[in-house]
Amino acid sequence: MDDWFSEEGIQGDTERKKRLVHYTDVEMERQWKALPEFSTGTYEALKEKLLRLYPKAEELGRGSMDNLKKKMRGIGKIGVND
Repeated sequence: MDDWFSEEGIQGDTERKKRLVHYTDVEMERQWKALPEFSTGTYEALKEKLLRLYPKAEELGRGSMDNLKKKMRGIGKIGVND
């Protein structure tokens, strides 16, 4: 999400938190909005809280095959010797 926010120029805690819950199901949205970090904290505070609640989430963004494929699409064709 952070990469997408940067690419799209999405700034501000309120807007980032609003967009973050847009991609969850209704129950998860309700749970996340009930966190104090959602209503009164910064986006970074909410993100830290969520990463503590879902420790596997950070692993998905790091070193995943999907992440590598996304980077490669942006670079273009990569030769065997690259």
